Amino acid sequence: MKKILSFFFMMAFIGGSLLLPGCEVDYYEPSEDDQGTGSSLFGEDVTVPSGFDWATTHTVNVSVKVDDQYNGNYYYTVELFDANPLFDENATLLSKGVAKKNNDFSVAVALPQAIETVYVQQTSPTGKQAVKVFQVSDHTSIVNFGGMSSSALKSATADSPSMVSNNTRATTSGYDIPTRVYLTPANAIDITVVTVNELSSGQSYKIPAGKTYDKNINFAWGDGADLYIEGIWNAPSGTDLRHSRLVIQDGGEFNPGGNVSGNNSRIVVASSGKFNKDGKVIDILNNNIFQIVNNGLFKVRDISNIRGFYNYGEMNVTRNLFTNTTNIVFVNEKTLTVGGDITLKGSNKLLNYDILNITGDLLSDSENTEILNEKTLTVGGKVTLNKYNKLYNHQTMSVGSLEVNTNNVTVESKRLTVGTIKVNGSNHTINNSCQIIANDIILTGGESHISINISQGSLLRAQTVSTANSKINLESHAILEVNQELTFTNNGSSINGPSTGNEALARLNKVTVRNWTRPSYGGYMVVECANHSPNEDPTPYTVGTNVTFVRDAANSSLDIPETDCNDGGYSTPSGSPSNPVFPVFFDGVSLTYLFEDNWPYLGDYDMNDMVLDVKPAYSQNSSNKVTELKLDVTLRAVGASKRLAAGVQLEGIDRGMISSVSRTGNAGVDGAVFIQSGGLESGQTYAVIPFFDDVHAALGHSSPVMTNTIKGSKDNVPSTQVKFTIVFNSPLDLASITVDKFNVFIINAGYKGKRQEVHMPGFQPTDKVDKSKFGKADDNSNVKLYTSKENMIWGLAIPGPAKYPVEFKSILLAYPDLESWATSGGTNAKDWYKNFNENVYN
Repeated sequence: MKKILSFFFMMAFIGGSLLLPGCEVDYYEPSEDDQGTGSSLFGEDVTVPSGFDWATTHTVNVSVKVDDQYNGNYYYTVELFDANPLFDENATLLSKGVAKKNNDFSVAVALPQAIETVYVQQTSPTGKQAVKVFQVSDHTSIVNFGGMSSSALKSATADSPSMVSNNTRATTSGYDIPTRVYLTPANAIDITVVTVNELSSGQSYKIPAGKTYDKNINFAWGDGADLYIEGIWNAPSGTDLRHSRLVIQDGGEFNPGGNVSGNNSRIVVASSGKFNKDGKVIDILNNNIFQIVNNGLFKVRDISNIRGFYNYGEMNVTRNLFTNTTNIVFVNEKTLTVGGDITLKGSNKLLNYDILNITGDLLSDSENTEILNEKTLTVGGKVTLNKYNKLYNHQTMSVGSLEVNTNNVTVESKRLTVGTIKVNGSNHTINNSCQIIANDIILTGGESHISINISQGSLLRAQTVSTANSKINLESHAILEVNQELTFTNNGSSINGPSTGNEALARLNKVTVRNWTRPSYGGYMVVECANHSPNEDPTPYTVGTNVTFVRDAANSSLDIPETDCNDGGYSTPSGSPSNPVFPVFFDGVSLTYLFEDNWPYLGDYDMNDMVLDVKPAYSQNSSNKVTELKLDVTLRAVGASKRLAAGVQLEGIDRGMISSVSRTGNAGVDGAVFIQSGGLESGQTYAVIPFFDDVHAALGHSSPVMTNTIKGSKDNVPSTQVKFTIVFNSPLDLASITVDKFNVFIINAGYKGKRQEVHMPGFQPTDKVDKSKFGKADDNSNVKLYTSKENMIWGLAIPGPAKYPVEFKSILLAYPDLESWATSGGTNAKDWYKNFNENVYN
């Protein structure tokens, strides 16, 4: 016999298929010195840690505190899932119960080892559903929905001190105010009465009020001259100011006939003065005009290479305003209209304190540019910012698009309406202190993150957001609203609520996670989303313990008061509360049990001598105690050629704790193995529920033939399903009858005398077992129950329903990740049973 078995194992390991039946027909009692084969599933040089228990499930203690809005008068329903039920209709229910104020739902739940994240759903008495997340790395977890209840902001508005962002708002350095008013000197020469071929250096000249001068004027070189226009100067052609100062006084007009140029010169227009009032097509050329100070009316086509620009009146640049040098200040304190572009160089400043309208683009093409808006800034085209640029919008700004490039750009904005925000590079910061409304936001972070900060009570609304290596941070009662789609395109992106204070809100119509991206949600925040796509990563996103998911506003308990910035805030409807219907029913996690029948000898490791699924369903009262247990048992395959019986022992459950056991049908029941009384096996301390006296008969066979393990075999038949209902005398804790407490076993010999049982590794036999076989052949049960001396096994439970190997193929050949899981002591490849090949039975 031993030689036959040794050959049997050798063929399993070398060829992966067996030429002989894997199961012993007759009861064999080994001799005292028979040590078995000692064969390992993984070969001679591969070992399994002695402490490895082969368990695919483990127990996690969870306590859930609900967000009780009804002072304990109604129960909330609490459910635990392996995926977010708001996004995944195939999420598996792991546990269920009820809770209310001062009555938490505390449970020890049996989870597959591969599950890293559990999603807890709270259903309120009005039907509102919210989800929180916890990681199962710790065996005890506390989930608190209480953070969803938020106190109102005390009549705060976006303009009040309580609404200012925690980020310190940067301020500009301002500017040195130029001389805006020049009095005409008494000794100024009247050029309308004195013929002057060229204005002399250092001398003052004038065109008196009421007089008109229609000739060209030649300005002096050197220190320049001053010309004061109180009347009208109609220059017939272009004007070169050279180094001079041109002052258009109140009531004065300068109507140039051509372009105006100059070098270190100055143009000053008084409050009722006019420069080119008819808007002739003229340019101020790039000859280093030193300064323009306009208090009146100023019209021009292009202004280039300006050294200083100050508008306190009405100014219209019909095309472009730009500079080719650094450290220039552009100031508008009244109305400035630019029909084309404004281009800024390094260290330039554009300071707007009133109304600035730019039809084209506002461009910065070098470092350290600063833009300040203190009232209304409109840009029809794009605003482009580069390295170390700063944009401070303290009031209202509307732009076609905002493009941020390179690194280290800071944007602070109160009210911004924009078509597209496109940010590339590293260390960029956008602080939203009130409201940003955009069509599209595209964030592409470099080595360091891009950060968007939404201050307390503020709103950022976009149609689409695409983010890579970027962080969106929300303060108390801040709102992020994406009306179409938020896309995470690579790792490193996150959306975070505040670390303390009132919850923020992320309203996300649809979230798409690309490739193996794993974004994160953190802080105190409600995420309203009904469509969150998964990706190839088993955990497509990570979630902090203070984040709550809701499907829509109707399911939220969050209340955000209206402010001047958040477009009405956020409120949720409420309905009439009611309690759940008791008892509460839920289906538990199913396990597939695979057995080898050759104990105490090691078998061929195809683990298909008997295959059955056990799925529990629980009925619980308002104290979360189980009043009734249903077991759905499905016998799927028998690869044995000997008689086998099967049953389950409920660990720790005394048979006297059970009121009754009933079953559907008597397939495979003949009383030849189990002596039953009231659905329980007689003579047992713990409750033993017989499944089948003869598993072959349960599948409709009168002889022990291999069934449903050989593809295409004539003996294959449909599986057999039997349902059991167990009623308890007194309600039990759910933790005492979770699926990991089900001691499913087979009887492979002895039957009514010298009964020989095969259990899962580490599980106790029943009272009727013949323990004389312990320690014989390959068995090591005197040290560790139902394991071999090499910590091999005869039974294995897999989260199911799971597939099982075909006949003549070891489980290692069917599941290539099994070896990594076992030899690592369960650390690696925890979901090994999800990766199978053609060697499984379909």
